[in-house]
Amino acid sequence: GDGVDVLFARRPIGRAPTGVRDPVNGGTPSEHPALPRSITCCGRTLQVQLEGGQGTAARLLSPAEAKDSITFNLDAFGSLVSDVAAAAAREGSGDRAACEEVAELWSVLAARSVPSTQMIVEENAKDLGDKVVVVADEQTDGRGRSGNSWTSPAGCLTFSAMFHVNLLDISKLPVLQYAVTLAAVKAIDQEVARLLHDIDGPTYGLDSEPFSRIKWPNDVYIGRRKVGGVLCHASKHAGPHRGGGGGSVLPGDTYRLTVGVGINVNNAEPSLCINQAVREAFPGASTKLTTREGLLASMLPKIVHTCKATCLHNSFEPLHAEYYKHWLHSGQHLSVKTSADSEGLGGGGATTGDTVHVKVNGLSPSGFLLAKREDSGEMVELHPDGNSLDLMEGLICRKVMP
Repeated sequence: GDGVDVLFARRPIGRAPTGVRDPVNGGTPSEHPALPRSITCCGRTLQVQLEGGQGTAARLLSPAEAKDSITFNLDAFGSLVSDVAAAAAREGSGDRAACEEVAELWSVLAARSVPSTQMIVEENAKDLGDKVVVVADEQTDGRGRSGNSWTSPAGCLTFSAMFHVNLLDISKLPVLQYAVTLAAVKAIDQEVARLLHDIDGPTYGLDSEPFSRIKWPNDVYIGRRKVGGVLCHASKHAGPHRGGGGGSVLPGDTYRLTVGVGINVNNAEPSLCINQAVREAFPGASTKLTTREGLLASMLPKIVHTCKATCLHNSFEPLHAEYYKHWLHSGQHLSVKTSADSEGLGGGGATTGDTVHVKVNGLSPSGFLLAKREDSGEMVELHPDGNSLDLMEGLICRKVMP
């Protein structure tokens, strides 16, 4: 149809040397499965045309479209991903394996305009395979939490990534969105600090004081204004997931994790964008701007690293310190409603639906907000009431389960 743009693909993303070993599965990578000749999106069939000397790139065409209509630069992105992997190797970074994996084993598909990157990935998951990212200049039918409309105009970094994770405890799936949100804010701060350092020398304190923040559960803020958000979906995968060493099958179940991220990089509408925030925070610092390609090259390995670290430890707790450094809620005072199972907690005498005052302490093991009641000192979990678009506005307190 005329409404869906060209979608180009590169596999692998980076300029991987021949004979590289899979840093995750412990062996030489098998050939990437052939990209499908067609995929679907919102009931429409999109045709795929392969290009490139060795079949490492593909073109997904709709009538009368041209590659130069896409503003996301695949060549620049591939080079930046390789640069990130090389820097991680030189520095002995903790996410080195994730950087190498993204450069050597992942595929990227880019389009000018699509209904939804998340829909493309989810509708074609079996055909696209493991380790793929779809990025679009804009999307016309994006969805956020609870199916809410997500605006993604030009200038935003809008992408969905799909990869397999191994999880021992299915109850830990919800905290993976915290891992992704942490990866997003770390990537923003790294990119902003790098640009400021490259041009002006100092990093303006960004090494110690975060530039971007997390609003629970999955929003990205700069100051008190939202610049983006995260959405995660997981489904059980039938095949085994293999680990390092001899490629042995890992314990637990394998899930296909689909991560959707939207970050406003360079568009003053509909909200604050990163480059506008940098100009406001550091007037005259430089005119060099954060790019979508640079931010995604930094962010994608961090997403892989934080999610797999959470799965490896079967807990988000090892990342709590980094997460709390960025989030907005430490020590925040809130007024919340009591639930039936919190009646009379600690002698407070509250009944269902009463308003009580609490102070946020952190995250509970199950991923909800952990807070202390100011009337009784009792620790409670804060759960969304299911009715409020802003989850922080509709909270009820429940007992912390042993």
